[in-house]
Amino acid sequence: MRRWLWLGVFFLSASWLFLLGEFVPADWLVGGGLLGLGVVFTVIGAWRSSPYSVPAQLLLVVPVGFAAAIITVPYNLGAVVLAVGLLVAELGRRQRLLSRAACGVCLAGSLLLLQAGVLVLYAVWVSHGHRVDLLSPVVSGGANLLGLSTATLNGVMYLQTSTQVYAVTVTLEKIGASLLLPFLASALFLLFLFLPRRRLPSGLLVVLLAFGSYLVLRFIAVLAWFSVTAQLEVFWDPGLVALSFLPLALVFTRFPLLPHEHGEHGPPVQGRLVIPRRSILAAALVILCAACVLTAGLYAVPGPLKPGRVLIDEAHSDWEDSIQALNRTWYGTLSTYNYYSWAQWLAAYYEVRQNPDATLTPELLSGTDILVLKCPTSPYTDAEVDTIVAFVQGGGGLLLIGDHTDVFGMNTFLNPVAERFGLHYNTDATYDLETGGLSAYTTNPLLHHPVMAHVPRFQFMTSCTLEPTSLLSALQTEDIMIGTGLSCEPGTYATENFFRESSASTDSAFGYGLQAAAVRYGAGRVIAFTDSTVFSSFSVFTDGYTAFSLGVFSYLNQTTILPWLPLLLYGLAGVAAAFAVLLLRWESKLMVLAVVGGALLLTLAVMLPTLSALNTTPTPMVRHPLRTVGFDQQHSTVDYNVLPGILSDQEESGYGTFYVWTQRLGLVPMMAPHLSDALSANVSVVINPSVPFSAEDQSLISGFLQRGGRLLVLDSIRNPHSTANELLGPLGIWISTTSVNVTAAAGNTSAAVTTAVPMLTIEGGTPLRMDGQGNTVLSLVTFENSTGWPGRMLVMVDSFQFSTAQMGSPLTEPTAQQRQIYDTEYFLFDTLFSD
Repeated sequence: MRRWLWLGVFFLSASWLFLLGEFVPADWLVGGGLLGLGVVFTVIGAWRSSPYSVPAQLLLVVPVGFAAAIITVPYNLGAVVLAVGLLVAELGRRQRLLSRAACGVCLAGSLLLLQAGVLVLYAVWVSHGHRVDLLSPVVSGGANLLGLSTATLNGVMYLQTSTQVYAVTVTLEKIGASLLLPFLASALFLLFLFLPRRRLPSGLLVVLLAFGSYLVLRFIAVLAWFSVTAQLEVFWDPGLVALSFLPLALVFTRFPLLPHEHGEHGPPVQGRLVIPRRSILAAALVILCAACVLTAGLYAVPGPLKPGRVLIDEAHSDWEDSIQALNRTWYGTLSTYNYYSWAQWLAAYYEVRQNPDATLTPELLSGTDILVLKCPTSPYTDAEVDTIVAFVQGGGGLLLIGDHTDVFGMNTFLNPVAERFGLHYNTDATYDLETGGLSAYTTNPLLHHPVMAHVPRFQFMTSCTLEPTSLLSALQTEDIMIGTGLSCEPGTYATENFFRESSASTDSAFGYGLQAAAVRYGAGRVIAFTDSTVFSSFSVFTDGYTAFSLGVFSYLNQTTILPWLPLLLYGLAGVAAAFAVLLLRWESKLMVLAVVGGALLLTLAVMLPTLSALNTTPTPMVRHPLRTVGFDQQHSTVDYNVLPGILSDQEESGYGTFYVWTQRLGLVPMMAPHLSDALSANVSVVINPSVPFSAEDQSLISGFLQRGGRLLVLDSIRNPHSTANELLGPLGIWISTTSVNVTAAAGNTSAAVTTAVPMLTIEGGTPLRMDGQGNTVLSLVTFENSTGWPGRMLVMVDSFQFSTAQMGSPLTEPTAQQRQIYDTEYFLFDTLFSD
């Protein structure tokens, strides 16, 4: 019955395609179903492997259960399944059927754990470089023999069809490595478990040849399918990838590669488990080895803080200027498509200056702790590159900011610098693979770089990707953000902005992509980032960009200490592993698996949360107070989105421009998910509220105003479910509905028709503006207190004028009418901040 183990392995491997979301969002229904099938077939395949009880010592249940509880979903599924199998085996030791079933469940859990580890390593590997150019001539030769028309040049394969020629890159994800690798690792695991030592070499050879041959033949079949359908999904669609490997699993079921159930070696697991002392010592060595590897690879050792002197280089960049002020008179694209707000905000935490036109020399950098090279549109000289490298080696921090498709030559000019530190900017553009829109990164709460400690989610506005320049560089690279579900489309020189017309093509890479990375070099640190737009004035105070910026600069403002520590830890891990192998070399396979597996799981369960807690960056102190504006999102029914392609001039519920325009007054806006967050700012803004205000909310607002806080409430007749009066009533002011008679011509006739139009009016407070009918549309309420800084609340009942449908986008060149709306907004905030 062991032939059914191959189907079990296949279904378990295929389940990850739907559980991890490498290409599309996770589908737990399909992924869970495949995982269940995998467990069932594994139980069937292992049914006769153990006529007695599985050795489920409670000692093993502890690390397995601990790992299941600590490791994040879905990587903990193997530990969950294994824990269930061990418990069932322990509880049903005298029940033959339960014992047999538990054997298969334990095996399935072990396979899932192995696959999870392989896929973690695969995600890092593929993000560091997708292409496998060595396979191109092999695939091309086989494809030509089977009737396709292909050729290769510089690692790229060209596929000729009846309609056109496609440039096809052979990449890890296109050859199905995300299923192939866990499948292969599981096959090798089964060979180790079931084959005698003398048959292992021949078994390994057969399996490797089978997988290698199938890899080539499968990809040729995929090319043939694409040549007929022209559907790119054939390269990455999880369902199609899974089906394409099913024949390989079926082939294995027809050959007796694994010995029969009652062969010369008996069952792989049998009897009670007794752990000798040397195995306990081996387990300790495995724990030491794993702890050293995890610490060396994941822990960013904090270093002494520097004074925090930042230099932004403008001499090599004509894009994203940080010098020209964002004010009340300069409008248009360049007025907000710049770094002025970002630089001014950074100046509250660090000493920031710009280099407008000077050559980068040691003298210029002598008073600098962090150098920012952003969006270069002209090259750095060799002498400048050497100066930058020496600056970092001596303890300086370096932030490199590139962008998609090598626009304006940015990446071309950055690469001579980046490559000196082992990183390379690709000339591609990233999109969400499923939608073709903008991609977003979600931080793993258990396993993250210190830069991302306070950034749960990061919305990209089209990045490029990074690659280490060598294997050694890959080992030294700290992955800050590995995006998932990406389509990485190469740029083109045929368009003005270097974007291709499509968001994916046959020479694209799919799935994982490295979008931010760090390197420690000498006593200094380098961070390479790939999306310049997110720091623009129109977007910088949205979507976690300020939290990311603080993480970046906090990391770079530390001096690297103990640069030799990772190498020392890796060396110590190697020594521990060697001694563990010596101690376990004569132990049974079951003992080896129990010792190594239990030790690894226990180490992961303890080290991952520990390293996560340690991987934080110090929060910089505010040097200059910020005047902040908190935009409530708990009760307001508006959208502050400023994403390109999403923000529309016709968006009636969008208030992104109103949000950004506060920056023209020197204010710092922030999105507040909860009312309490909004009330932590100097001014709180509530727009078109429709969610009820609780007694606690009213108490918070009242206390805020009594302490001298400033509140702006905007409402509209277009907000039919307004809850504004729940907020305003206890504060002595009220919004009511009235009617205004409006006379207009009736159709094409000269007759006039008078219509009663409903409008809002304000009762209470001090009227500041009234409409033509004498109705109050803007009112002020003052709350005196003993601090000498009275609270103020402005209420206005024409919020619609501040929507993007009226104000336009932050990149708009305004009309005279829009300028009047802008001036109204400025008046509101000037009034709130005045004494």
